[in-house]
Amino acid sequence: MVEKPAQLPEPDDASLIQQAQQGDRAAFNQLIGKYQDKIFAVARGLLRDYHEAQEAMQETLLSAYQSLKNFRGDSSFLTWLIAIARNKCLNRRRSWARRKKVIISASEQAVETKDGEQVRLLDAPDPALDPAQQAIRAEQQQLLRAAIEQLDEPSRQVVKLHFEGLSHEEIVQAVNCPLGTVKSRLSRALARLKTLLKEQTE
Repeated sequence: MVEKPAQLPEPDDASLIQQAQQGDRAAFNQLIGKYQDKIFAVARGLLRDYHEAQEAMQETLLSAYQSLKNFRGDSSFLTWLIAIARNKCLNRRRSWARRKKVIISASEQAVETKDGEQVRLLDAPDPALDPAQQAIRAEQQQLLRAAIEQLDEPSRQVVKLHFEGLSHEEIVQAVNCPLGTVKSRLSRALARLKTLLKEQTE
């Protein structure tokens, strides 16, 4: 019986950072691959637009690559990336304000309805559902969008980042607020969404 070769453990961030700082592009790509989904989630939560978030993420990765030699490890690599992403997003929002640009977009949150069902706002219908179910889901998504738009801006931000899978600590870095503020905002926002959905469906 031929023994399978032992799998080598994945290199940790410190090793990858050191290699990337020495010009190893593959190491940088491996490092970014671990976190780009979370960076996109931060950008989408702050910008509320899929394509703008994609561009902000690309700007963040480019900036990280260009300034990687300045990374000293005072914070985690993810925290450093989130700080860059947040600045890129804030710059874009300031630019919108100057141009008086209004961004309206579909979100991808999920929230529990009064019947206990998890509803997610999707960009495309779920092919697993039959036409009648798709019609019901589309109506639920419309109601959820309407409810989310009634939240204040800080509440919308934390709800989106939460449902994108970010931890409380990562949301703290994304919105630059204390942990206690993030937790209370998120709790109030979710409670408000449930109330709004209940009112809309009664």
